[in-house]
Amino acid sequence: MIDLQPAVVPVRRGRPPRKDIEGIERTKNRFDVLEDRDTSRPEPVPENRQEVVFDTTTKADLSVTRFMYEDLLTIGPWLAMRLRMDRRPDLSDRMVIGWLRGCMDNNLFCLLKNENAVGLAQITYDPLDPRPVLEELFVYTKDGCEADGLPILDRFIEWGKQMQAFRVVFGGESDVPGQMIEERYGRTKQRVSHYLPLK
Repeated sequence: MIDLQPAVVPVRRGRPPRKDIEGIERTKNRFDVLEDRDTSRPEPVPENRQEVVFDTTTKADLSVTRFMYEDLLTIGPWLAMRLRMDRRPDLSDRMVIGWLRGCMDNNLFCLLKNENAVGLAQITYDPLDPRPVLEELFVYTKDGCEADGLPILDRFIEWGKQMQAFRVVFGGESDVPGQMIEERYGRTKQRVSHYLPLK
């Protein structure tokens, strides 16, 4: 198993001052992202899933690291596009990136990446049960690299154990097939939900 640093962020009292980074400025509205980014650096905005921003010129590095603020300038546009396609097409890229920034500051969320995949998980609770539940929200991968999302799931499980979670729920907006998950972790249980959109 890959030797990784612990994923738990130490609990901090209050919100620490955030250092400005290139292209992003802290404002009162956390969804505000500056549009006047560095034009000398190419910022691809893909129109479909095939045109992603991952580097394919070298062998993929599958070591898992935290998604950092600097990654919002490189992977951020592609990730925002995927989230809008799969979840909220009515939102703008600015709002999605602002939401991601909020997840990065929240100890109940874990946003990770490797060279070919990005994933987000959160800690939730079932009604009348104080025990934490680890829920995978999404693992998006480069086309043809679905197996490269498994190291991120491994890291989610490690983080969930550190957070004292007693169950992990797969099946968010994930590019990793269910069969591949069962081959890695064993047989899983399925629970079907019915929903009705309210206008």
